[in-house]
Amino acid sequence: MTFTQFRSRLLPGRTVADLLRRSPINPRLRTKLLFSFIFLTAALTSLTLLVVRRNAQAQVERQIELDSQNATLTVQAVHRQQRTSLSRKADLLASLAYMRNGDPTAIRDASEDPWQSDDCNLFVLANKNAKIAALHSTTSSLTVAAAQEMVSRSIARGETSSWWFSGTSFYQVVLQPFYDNNSRKNLLASSLSAG
Repeated sequence: MTFTQFRSRLLPGRTVADLLRRSPINPRLRTKLLFSFIFLTAALTSLTLLVVRRNAQAQVERQIELDSQNATLTVQAVHRQQRTSLSRKADLLASLAYMRNGDPTAIRDASEDPWQSDDCNLFVLANKNAKIAALHSTTSSLTVAAAQEMVSRSIARGETSSWWFSGTSFYQVVLQPFYDNNSRKNLLASSLSAG
């Protein structure tokens, strides 16, 4: 077969299978060639799909990692903002207790004032010996004995902020010292409920 004869057989619309069927090549060789084309096509398709799957999986894992890092940073930022807000509120309440010379009714008055206590649901006033002088809690699950234990533990550790657990509720607590007229160090603990 000459080149011109082969070229005349290549007409538009003919497939590789048509050309192989009409060519003077041995039918067994033609079958082997066809199977090798099929195998090669299947192998390339499988390899391409595998690569695409791995890339998609890696991209999804990176996105999940970034989203979890962003969520963690957001939670930390909210936690810092709550602690800062609570610290400012505790400072104001410590100033109020100072102005009233450590009077325990300052806690009751502050807890009943919506301007002072809209976010706070636990107020504790302790004396210089870390003994609770006044306690106001919006939940009945926190007893004076449990609060006394948590105050003592926080003071012993030198904490300025902490988390307290009453058995049913978590409290984010900020401890703020104040001084009365006798220059004795007293302590006001104010908290935001986290759950």
